[in-house]
Amino acid sequence: MKPNVNLPQLFPFKKELQELIQQLLNAIAPDVIYISLVQKEPTQLYALHLIINSAKELSKGELDLLKQIGEKSPQFYLQWSTANQIRKSLMAGEIYYLKQCYYGEIIYLIENSKDPLAKTTFKGTTLLKKTKEKTEHDFNVFVELFSVTYDHFQKENYDKAALEIISILFELFNYAETLYKGEAINFISLSDHVKYLAVLNSEFQKLFDPDNDKITEILEYLDDIYVGGFDSKEH
Repeated sequence: MKPNVNLPQLFPFKKELQELIQQLLNAIAPDVIYISLVQKEPTQLYALHLIINSAKELSKGELDLLKQIGEKSPQFYLQWSTANQIRKSLMAGEIYYLKQCYYGEIIYLIENSKDPLAKTTFKGTTLLKKTKEKTEHDFNVFVELFSVTYDHFQKENYDKAALEIISILFELFNYAETLYKGEAINFISLSDHVKYLAVLNSEFQKLFDPDNDKITEILEYLDDIYVGGFDSKEH
């Protein structure tokens, strides 16, 4: 069908985006493409979320092609799902999909089609309430985890407390990745998590400054404990 492309006004990567959309249409022919800003600094990064037909399952060849297209477009981050998957995520209070899809801008819509996340069907106030409730619940879980770990330190159960702190940090970093990119990357190293997240958030980069030798030393120390276990005599 005839492409219905609507590029954002005053977009900094207009030519690159036009070329990328054409490549995506040739590769998997999505029904809808949303665009949203993931980060402003230190470099601009945009998320493109593709809605594919629910009856169509992407082949390995198509997935490999999407990966190749994405690697050639560093200003953009590609994701794809069915409209039903997005709806379920929104109703579950997933903040990433609220920001990137519901409040994202449609730049491509297949002819004679409508926005699957039409504001008349999905009320923003309802979705915001669900997102707020889920976010508060998730944060309370982390608060409780840190509270339990603090109790272990108080009782001088240092080996258990140290391993729990590392486990919580892994969970926290995975959670942060879902907020920024809709999925956890599941690195096996805290240092790798930090490097990845620092690219997405300048404040995170300040908190875990990669040029700070002390920060680097602590992260490497925690990674060593995670791999080799905690020995109170050694640490």
